[in-house]
This record gives sequence, structure tokens and C-alpha cells, in this order.
Amino acid sequence: SMTKKVKYGMLMFEDHPYGRVVLSKLLANGHVPTVCVEERSATSAKRCKWYNRQVIDMAGIKLPTVDNFRETQSFKRVIVDDMNNSTSLQSLLEADLDVIFLGGAGIVKENIFSAAKFGTLNTHPGLLPYIRGSLPVAWSIKKDIPIGVTLHTVTDKLDCGPWIKQERVAVARGATFERIIYDTCTTAGDLFNSAIEMISTEGVIIEHSQLPQSAFGPNMKWSGTIENEAREKLASGQYAHYTKEEMASEENRSAPVVSVSRPLIIPQTVTSVESQKKATA
Repeated sequence: SMTKKVKYGMLMFEDHPYGRVVLSKLLANGHVPTVCVEERSATSAKRCKWYNRQVIDMAGIKLPTVDNFRETQSFKRVIVDDMNNSTSLQSLLEADLDVIFLGGAGIVKENIFSAAKFGTLNTHPGLLPYIRGSLPVAWSIKKDIPIGVTLHTVTDKLDCGPWIKQERVAVARGATFERIIYDTCTTAGDLFNSAIEMISTEGVIIEHSQLPQSAFGPNMKWSGTIENEAREKLASGQYAHYTKEEMASEENRSAPVVSVSRPLIIPQTVTSVESQKKATA
């Protein structure tokens, strides 16, 4: 079948490390965004600070900035003081996008998330429906739920939109918290790449049937202590879901952990949702 070029936009807090890892994975596959809309605000600085500490300071990842990417790839960058404002909306609509990807964002309003043909997709670094809300990796470790990333459609219910694909993130015994955080970012990039392949080849986004609200776990809150609890649990080897039982030696501790694609929940039905009209070749 004819494959089409997919036009996507990134919507994120300014230079968010999550979005930068995602962009690096998308660009490595030849997928250049049409536009990148980024929020510069106090909230943005706070959210980015946490990820900067994990990914750049602690995991030691050398991560290009959005402007670094633009030195070799040509795409538009728009800085706004609120990702839900009219400038943000106008920039997304003018780009005439097939899909919008969130690269570390706040609560997005409906007029923004519906500003592309197939709406907006998010990668949540937790296995939905079990782990919603803030600090999902830390909460997954605390509650002994496997680590994973869920690609889902954004709706007005936080982390409850129909999910498209889930990927487990392998956790080796001895893996550090910050390494797992980084691995969820790279897995998110893989999932966004697969969304582009899906739109390009199928012409639709194939969603699993919407789970009832009752199936979703509570919306986890930000907690000052949860990260340290998760770190201690990993350090003592008490976490229940090591996917590789060998002890990570000092040499290979920094090696990337292989992610395995195995949906944790097998839905009864898989429906092909054509959010708007079928994409034309």
C-alpha cells in the first residue's frame, strides 16, 4: 500500500529532556517535525529540572538541545508562555499536522489536543491502567508493577485515553533509578516512531477499546519521598520485576537495557478507530 509522509508536531515544556530523547529517536528514523511548540514558564522549569537531574546529571547522558537538533534539521520552533494559549493553537493549526506528540507537557486543553487530523498522542512512562499521574516509574517500583510505557490518545481525562501500544522496559538487577528513567524516554521515542509507521502504512491510528474508568488505578500524586523509596528498593534488590536476573556488573551497568514489546493487558477487542477521515495516500 502507498505510504504517506506523516506531518507531526511536538508539544512540550521548553527543552524538556523527555522530549529531547524522543526527538533524537524520531530524527534517527528520518522523522523531522514540522513544528515544535514549547512552553517557557515556572512550571516548565520545575518539570525540566527533575528530568535534567535524572537524565543529564545522574545518568550522564549527553543530550542535544532542541536548537542543537535544528542546526542539522530544519523545523520551526515556537516558544510560548502557556502551551494552551492562542499562539500555541495557531502554530499547531497553521502547520496542518497529521498528529501531535507530547514531549513532556502539562494538562493540554481540548482545542489544543484536537488541533491535528489524528489528535494528540502521549507516551506515559507507566503501564496503564495501573499507574497514572505523577512519577509513574517511582510508583511502579513502590507498588511492584512492571516498568513500561503506554502510547495513548490524549483525551480530557488524564492518562485515560484509549491506548495504542504498550512496551515493557527491561529492568536488570542493579539498574539505577535514573537509568530506568532514561530507558522509559528512549522507549517513548520507539513508540512514537511506531505511531508514525502506523499512520503512514495503515492510514489510521489503531486503538484498543476504551477501558471503563473503573479499570484505572488512582491518579498518583507528586511526593517528595517516593523517589528515594524507589531508589532504596532498587538498591536493596527488593523490586519484584527484574526482567534479567543476572547482577549488572560495573562495566555493563551503563549499557542500554533492551526493551521487550509485550503488552501487559490483552484487550478483548481491537478496534480500528478512524478519529477523523481515513488518511489519503
